[in-house]
Amino acid sequence: MNRPESNQVSALLQETLREGGQVMLTVTSNSMSPLIRRGDKVMLMALTRPLQPGDIITFQTDAGLLTHRFWGYVTDVTPLLLLTRGDKPVVFDPPTPAAHVLGLVVQWQRHGRWLHLYHGRGYGLNRHLVWLAAWDNRVLTGRTGPNLAVDSPPAWWRQGIHWALHWWGRLVTAVFVG
Repeated sequence: MNRPESNQVSALLQETLREGGQVMLTVTSNSMSPLIRRGDKVMLMALTRPLQPGDIITFQTDAGLLTHRFWGYVTDVTPLLLLTRGDKPVVFDPPTPAAHVLGLVVQWQRHGRWLHLYHGRGYGLNRHLVWLAAWDNRVLTGRTGPNLAVDSPPAWWRQGIHWALHWWGRLVTAVFVG
Protein backbone atom coordinates (compact mmCIF):
# COMPACT_ATOMS: atom_id res chain seq x y z
CA MET A 1 0.00 0.00 0.00
CA ASN A 2 1.28 3.44 -0.90
CA ARG A 3 1.84 5.69 2.11
CA PRO A 4 0.29 9.21 1.85
CA GLU A 5 3.52 10.93 2.96
CA SER A 6 5.44 9.12 0.21
CA ASN A 7 2.98 10.47 -2.38
CA GLN A 8 3.38 14.00 -0.99
CA VAL A 9 7.17 13.82 -1.13
CA SER A 10 7.00 12.46 -4.66
CA ALA A 11 4.68 15.30 -5.73
CA LEU A 12 7.00 17.93 -4.21
CA LEU A 13 10.03 16.40 -5.95
CA GLN A 14 8.21 16.31 -9.29
CA GLU A 15 7.17 19.96 -8.92
CA THR A 16 10.72 21.06 -8.06
CA LEU A 17 12.15 19.18 -11.05
CA ARG A 18 9.44 20.50 -13.43
CA GLU A 19 10.37 24.05 -12.43
CA GLY A 20 13.98 23.43 -13.47
CA GLY A 21 15.32 22.67 -10.02
CA GLN A 22 17.61 19.89 -8.95
CA VAL A 23 16.92 17.46 -6.15
CA MET A 24 19.53 15.78 -3.97
CA LEU A 25 18.61 12.50 -2.27
CA THR A 26 20.52 10.19 0.06
CA VAL A 27 20.59 6.53 -1.02
CA THR A 28 19.36 4.05 1.60
CA SER A 29 20.29 0.70 0.01
CA ASN A 30 23.11 -1.03 -1.85
CA SER A 31 21.00 -2.20 -4.81
CA MET A 32 23.01 0.03 -7.19
CA SER A 33 26.36 -1.05 -5.77
CA PRO A 34 29.18 -0.71 -6.69
CA LEU A 35 28.45 2.64 -8.39
CA ILE A 36 25.99 4.02 -5.86
CA ARG A 37 26.00 2.73 -2.30
CA ARG A 38 24.05 3.31 0.89
CA GLY A 39 24.88 6.78 2.21
CA ASP A 40 25.87 8.23 -1.18
CA LYS A 41 23.97 11.25 -2.42
CA VAL A 42 22.45 11.46 -5.91
CA MET A 43 21.45 14.57 -7.86
CA LEU A 44 18.27 14.36 -9.93
CA MET A 45 17.26 16.52 -12.85
CA ALA A 46 14.03 16.54 -14.83
CA LEU A 47 13.87 14.14 -17.74
CA THR A 48 14.37 16.30 -20.84
CA ARG A 49 15.12 13.52 -23.34
CA PRO A 50 13.99 9.96 -24.01
CA LEU A 51 15.42 7.39 -21.62
CA GLN A 52 18.36 5.33 -22.87
CA PRO A 53 19.19 1.82 -21.61
CA GLY A 54 21.63 2.22 -18.72
CA ASP A 55 20.25 5.57 -17.52
CA ILE A 56 19.78 5.71 -13.77
CA ILE A 57 16.37 7.02 -12.75
CA THR A 58 14.48 7.59 -9.54
CA PHE A 59 10.84 6.56 -9.56
CA GLN A 60 7.92 6.09 -7.21
CA THR A 61 6.94 2.56 -6.13
CA ASP A 62 4.36 1.35 -3.63
CA ALA A 63 7.19 1.04 -1.10
CA GLY A 64 8.61 4.53 -1.71
CA LEU A 65 11.29 5.97 -3.98
CA LEU A 66 13.65 3.67 -5.87
CA THR A 67 16.79 4.51 -7.85
CA HIS A 68 17.68 1.87 -10.47
CA ARG A 69 18.85 1.52 -14.07
CA PHE A 70 16.39 1.76 -16.92
CA TRP A 71 16.71 -1.16 -19.39
CA GLY A 72 13.76 -0.78 -21.75
CA TYR A 73 10.01 -0.74 -22.15
CA VAL A 74 7.26 -3.33 -21.97
CA THR A 75 5.83 -2.52 -25.39
CA ASP A 76 2.72 -4.68 -25.52
CA VAL A 77 0.78 -2.91 -22.75
CA THR A 78 -0.84 0.45 -22.10
CA PRO A 79 0.12 2.56 -20.22
CA LEU A 80 3.80 2.36 -21.09
CA LEU A 81 5.78 0.35 -18.50
CA LEU A 82 9.50 0.57 -17.76
CA LEU A 83 11.90 -2.30 -17.12
CA THR A 84 14.35 -1.42 -14.35
CA ARG A 85 16.90 -3.24 -12.27
CA GLY A 86 19.58 -2.42 -9.73
CA ASP A 87 23.19 -3.32 -10.55
CA LYS A 88 23.46 -5.76 -7.63
CA PRO A 89 20.23 -7.82 -7.85
CA VAL A 90 19.95 -10.49 -10.54
CA VAL A 91 16.23 -9.90 -11.12
CA PHE A 92 14.22 -7.09 -12.68
CA ASP A 93 11.89 -4.89 -10.67
CA PRO A 94 8.17 -5.24 -11.35
CA PRO A 95 7.37 -3.14 -14.47
CA THR A 96 6.85 0.51 -13.54
CA PRO A 97 4.49 3.01 -15.20
CA ALA A 98 6.49 5.69 -17.05
CA ALA A 99 4.44 8.34 -15.24
CA HIS A 100 6.08 7.28 -11.95
CA VAL A 101 9.55 8.49 -13.02
CA LEU A 102 10.65 11.48 -10.96
CA GLY A 103 13.97 12.27 -12.59
CA LEU A 104 17.29 11.27 -14.10
CA VAL A 105 20.29 10.76 -11.81
CA VAL A 106 23.05 12.96 -13.29
CA GLN A 107 25.60 13.03 -10.45
CA TRP A 108 26.44 11.16 -7.30
CA GLN A 109 28.53 12.02 -4.28
CA ARG A 110 30.65 9.80 -2.11
CA HIS A 111 32.86 11.12 0.73
CA GLY A 112 32.21 14.72 -0.34
CA ARG A 113 33.31 14.18 -3.94
CA TRP A 114 30.80 14.63 -6.78
CA LEU A 115 31.14 12.72 -10.06
CA HIS A 116 28.95 13.44 -13.08
CA LEU A 117 27.44 10.43 -14.88
CA TYR A 118 27.48 12.13 -18.28
CA HIS A 119 30.91 13.84 -18.27
CA GLY A 120 34.52 12.97 -17.47
CA ARG A 121 35.59 10.16 -15.16
CA GLY A 122 32.08 9.52 -13.86
CA TYR A 123 30.83 9.01 -17.42
CA GLY A 124 33.58 6.47 -18.18
CA LEU A 125 32.91 4.59 -14.97
CA ASN A 126 29.14 4.56 -15.50
CA ARG A 127 29.46 3.34 -19.11
CA HIS A 128 31.74 0.51 -17.98
CA LEU A 129 29.27 -0.50 -15.27
CA VAL A 130 26.37 -0.32 -17.77
CA TRP A 131 28.33 -2.69 -20.01
CA LEU A 132 28.97 -5.08 -17.08
CA ALA A 133 25.31 -5.03 -16.01
CA ALA A 134 24.12 -5.61 -19.59
CA TRP A 135 26.60 -8.47 -20.05
CA ASP A 136 25.51 -9.93 -16.72
CA ASN A 137 21.89 -9.77 -17.82
CA ARG A 138 22.26 -10.90 -21.44
CA VAL A 139 24.94 -13.57 -21.34
CA LEU A 140 24.37 -15.12 -17.94
CA THR A 141 20.60 -15.33 -17.93
CA GLY A 142 19.95 -15.55 -21.67
CA ARG A 143 17.34 -12.82 -21.44
CA THR A 144 16.91 -9.20 -22.33
CA GLY A 145 13.72 -8.67 -20.35
CA PRO A 146 12.24 -9.73 -17.03
CA ASN A 147 11.33 -13.29 -18.12
CA LEU A 148 13.98 -15.96 -17.68
CA ALA A 149 14.75 -18.03 -20.77
CA VAL A 150 14.08 -21.78 -20.69
CA ASP A 151 17.67 -22.77 -21.51
CA SER A 152 19.47 -20.43 -19.09
CA PRO A 153 22.56 -21.66 -17.21
CA PRO A 154 22.14 -23.21 -13.75
CA ALA A 155 21.42 -20.76 -10.93
CA TRP A 156 24.71 -21.49 -9.10
CA TRP A 157 26.67 -20.57 -12.26
CA ARG A 158 24.68 -17.38 -12.87
CA GLN A 159 25.12 -16.32 -9.24
CA GLY A 160 28.87 -17.03 -9.27
CA ILE A 161 29.46 -15.04 -12.44
CA HIS A 162 27.18 -12.27 -11.21
CA TRP A 163 29.28 -11.91 -8.04
CA ALA A 164 32.53 -11.99 -10.04
CA LEU A 165 31.22 -9.16 -12.23
CA HIS A 166 30.04 -7.28 -9.14
CA TRP A 167 33.49 -7.49 -7.55
CA TRP A 168 35.13 -6.43 -10.80
CA GLY A 169 32.77 -3.44 -10.81
CA ARG A 170 33.77 -2.63 -7.22
CA LEU A 171 37.44 -2.70 -8.18
CA VAL A 172 36.90 -0.45 -11.20
CA THR A 173 34.78 1.91 -9.09
CA ALA A 174 37.52 2.11 -6.45
CA VAL A 175 40.05 3.05 -9.14
CA PHE A 176 37.79 5.74 -10.64
CA VAL A 177 36.44 7.18 -7.41
CA GLY A 178 39.51 6.70 -5.27
